[in-house]
Formats: sequence, structure tokens, C-alpha cells
Amino acid sequence: MTSHSRASQHSPYELVDNVDYGSHQQALEWLAEHYAGPLNVATGYVGLEGLDALARVTLDRNGGGRLLFGAAPLSEDLMGLVGETVADCFEQSVSALRRQRDFSAFPAARRAVLERVTSFIESDDVAVRRYVRRFLHGKAYIIGELSDSGSPVGPGAALVSSANLTQGGLVGNLELGVVHYQPNVVGMALGWYERLWQDAQDFREELLELLRPPSLESDPQTVFPRALLELYEDDLVEDVPLPDLHTLTAFQRDGLIRAKRILDRYGGVLYADGVGMGKAEAAAVVESDGGVEATPAVEPHVRPKPVDPGGE
Repeated sequence: MTSHSRASQHSPYELVDNVDYGSHQQALEWLAEHYAGPLNVATGYVGLEGLDALARVTLDRNGGGRLLFGAAPLSEDLMGLVGETVADCFEQSVSALRRQRDFSAFPAARRAVLERVTSFIESDDVAVRRYVRRFLHGKAYIIGELSDSGSPVGPGAALVSSANLTQGGLVGNLELGVVHYQPNVVGMALGWYERLWQDAQDFREELLELLRPPSLESDPQTVFPRALLELYEDDLVEDVPLPDLHTLTAFQRDGLIRAKRILDRYGGVLYADGVGMGKAEAAAVVESDGGVEATPAVEPHVRPKPVDPGGE
């Protein structure tokens, strides 16, 4: 049984593995369609595509939701630790989300995901908190809410899984999750979630600030030189003394200075340019300055042809 065939069935999901028993995204779509009430998500790692999948799931349903973002340990050596170590791992997760934001913000064709996710988080019935008291290794997707007496209000469902709120967790990775519909189990899952929620801090505005697409006011004529500056800025501040630069044009001087930096750093340099652009003059300056031998590499069609003594 493939995940595609499983999604076409209308029976409740019980086991989810992203392979034979359906994907987590398909299970969430089915649960959101068949169960009312808020969607409560707890994850140790979050990705932009995971947030987008959640936004799509909740697009046409009422009830809102709560997102609880924790930190997953980067290695087994960190498991069990608390305090600054957890906060550091959380910040690394946020940094990864920021890099996904930057990639999706340019060009404009990719901005639809950011705009959809931002609109979802901005919704009045969506709350976001971060939990950094301990590492959060459990992941849960729970539909329902508790009454004042601590019992579920109406039918609900609890998907308890290994899958984080990422594209890999919801679709791509080999994960394993179990869906419970029994009221007592759903109630216990909601109680577990509520305890973590009360120990967490609000993260909604910070997340929105991170996700809001940066403006695209810069044109290519601005972006290209800025990219060059980011790439070569360290080289530009260096002062490389060379003799006889007054005999060269401006672009030859710039190329020669960069070639000299590469030569000093790596012990060799390939100086390539179009025909007649002054490579021989640049090579002569390098040779006279440091005694380095310059070997020309000439394309066959511009090499002098041997003269046939017997020909005309």
C-alpha cells in the first residue's frame, strides 16, 4: 500500500510513516477536515515548508491553533542538558529558518510561500510560543481543547510522532506516528501540551519579524556589485605595492593587483583575459617585481604558424 493509495481512502488514520500508511501531511489534512477544534502542534525543529503545509491545512477551517517550538539536541551528548545549551540550539534552529526565509524571498516568484505563512501566523486565532526549559524531543499534532474540568471538549485526535514540522518530517523522511482518537488519550495528550505551553514564552512577534519578506527595492545593477563587494571586500582593503602601474590602464591595474594577491597567497596564479587586453604587460610587471616566471598559454588559433621553407 503506498501513501498515495492510502490518501484516497476515507477511513481514519491509525499509523503514519510517510510510506505505506500515508504521509503526515495527508494525515493532518484528513484530521483537519474531519475534526473541529484548535490544532495544537509541538515540534523540536521547524522549517518554512512545514509552516507552509500547516498554513494550507488550516486555510479553510475554523478553530485556529497553537504552535509550540522547542529545541532538538544536535547530538546525543547534549541530551538531558538544560539552560543556555537548549537556548543555543533553539537559536541555531531559528538561524536555519532565517536562511530558508532569505532563499524564499528572492526572486519574487518564490515569495508566495513566505506571504502565505506570514498571513497564517498573523491570524488572530494563531498563537506561537517557544519552549526552551528543556530539549523538546516529542512531537505532537493534537486537534481539540480541554474543558475547565480537564476533559476534551467534543471529539478530537492526537497524532504523536517522530516527525518535526518540516518538509522532511511531514513527507520525505521515514517517520513513525500513531493517531489516537480515544477521549482519554486525547485528553492526556492535551494535558501534556498544556503544561509545556504554560512554561513557554510568547514567540509570535519574533517569528513574524523573522518571516516577513524583505523588500525587493534593489535592482540587478545594485545587487550585482553588492554581491561582488561581499565576495571580495577583504581583498579590496589590502594595499599591494607594485612598480610601473602608471603604464597600465585602470582595468589592467585592478586585474594585476588581484593577481598579485593570489600569487602571494597560493604561490601561483592564472591570469586570463581576451586577446589584446594586456596580459603580456601584466606578466612583465609581475616578473620584474618578484622574479616570478610567467608562462604564456595561447589558444591554437592565435599561435604563429610554422613557416614552410619550401612553400611560397
